Amino acid sequence: MTTLGRQPIRYLLPRYSLVALMDVCKAWENAISKAKIANFRFHDLRHSAARYMVMQGKSLKQIPDLLGHKTLPMVKRYSYLSVHHITGLAEGVIRKMFRL
Repeated sequence: MTTLGRQPIRYLLPRYSLVALMDVCKAWENAISKAKIANFRFHDLRHSAARYMVMQGKSLKQIPDLLGHKTLPMVKRYSYLSVHHITGLAEGVIRKMFRL
């Protein structure tokens, strides 16, 4: 539990009272609608978070601690990288190996 000023915060997304859980569904729907984004679910952010962690150098052993995955195959499923990122990694290795 953390504090905001003097009041303890019991939830990650608290209501203004800081002690009751806030429902983010309506806010999410409004944000998606205003941004004109189609076919994007709140759960998709979990995939994005895993991918960004991998791109920042976090290991596949650290990610389950943050996202709550229990198996390595599930971590891999959530943390797959784009072809563009993988190509960039390969190019970096080639540059190092051949001092380009």
